[in-house]
Amino acid sequence: WDVLTDPGFPLAHDGAAPPSWTLAPDSFPVVRYDGNLQADWSWSGQGVLIVTGSFQPWWGFWWEGIILAGSLNTSYTFTPLSLRGMLITGLNGTGEGTIRFKGFTDVYYHSCFVEAANRSLAYLEPVEDGYWEGY
Repeated sequence: WDVLTDPGFPLAHDGAAPPSWTLAPDSFPVVRYDGNLQADWSWSGQGVLIVTGSFQPWWGFWWEGIILAGSLNTSYTFTPLSLRGMLITGLNGTGEGTIRFKGFTDVYYHSCFVEAANRSLAYLEPVEDGYWEGY
């Protein structure tokens, strides 16, 4: 987590998400936002979304891939989320416990999107006879 949130760790999309309609279907960029993010439709897309602070999905937000967040804010009356992939929160050590989504929530683990997003995040080179597993 320290490496991914370090401002010295170079990313092409730091602070702003590329418009989803400009991405090729097989493009899964790594996007980082420093601080708390209330993500509406303009943040929708695919790849790896890294939020260093609190992440709160909002109106029209959808994601295909991986979302990594310091914490998750679901305190509002309406917390919609459409996700095909994987959501990991509490990375800043807050120990969140139970997460409750309110309103329209459509969350599915999708191994293909997770694997594609993970390839974008991987800075290691595959080793001959190595093993990768994703479900």
